[in-house]
Amino acid sequence: MLTLDESGDKRSGNNSAGAARQHIGRLGKVDMGQVGVALGYYQCGVWAMVDAELYLPEVWFDNEHKKLRQRWHIPAERSFATKIQLGFEMIQRAKANGMPLEIVGCDSLYGRNAEFRASLEAEGILYMADIPANIHVYLKKPVMGVPANAPGKRGRPCSRMQVINDCQPVKVCSLADELPVSIAPGCIILLWMRWRCGLRQRLNWIGLSSIHETLS
Repeated sequence: MLTLDESGDKRSGNNSAGAARQHIGRLGKVDMGQVGVALGYYQCGVWAMVDAELYLPEVWFDNEHKKLRQRWHIPAERSFATKIQLGFEMIQRAKANGMPLEIVGCDSLYGRNAEFRASLEAEGILYMADIPANIHVYLKKPVMGVPANAPGKRGRPCSRMQVINDCQPVKVCSLADELPVSIAPGCIILLWMRWRCGLRQRLNWIGLSSIHETLS
């Protein structure tokens, strides 16, 4: 199993490579610090880091940071990449290097990103990702299309893709109140468990399979 996550540390100034005001997960707030994205490998009770990238905020690629980039030997060809892009590139490297993997696990920073999940599916990689409790999902596959203008309606014709059948999305958190859920085979599988007690609240987990996220 590959595990994808980021880790941040506070810094007193902005001269360290990648240092900027950004969200530091360990602190639970935005502060001056550095953030790295790490890929780990877990098997039979043993975990090891197999790859990592320093996250460079977009501000680090302006002219004011040119001397700092040179000072810290940041490759001139490097360009801005989000944490999600860095993570997916590391997963691709691990796969290309022949690392045996059955599944990728990640938190909601990655799990909520539809493009990231679609990229994993395109690579044929199974994943188990956190998603926010308030995210909307479809229990049946929605039909997407550009709706036709109603007869006699004035104005510009519709041009944006949207759901054109009667499927209605629901919040993931509302599904927990309806367990057990009986839905057509292949549509959705739910598993509700208490994960652990955090500092402020209990952490619960809902496993979802073959759901369709709302499109925005």
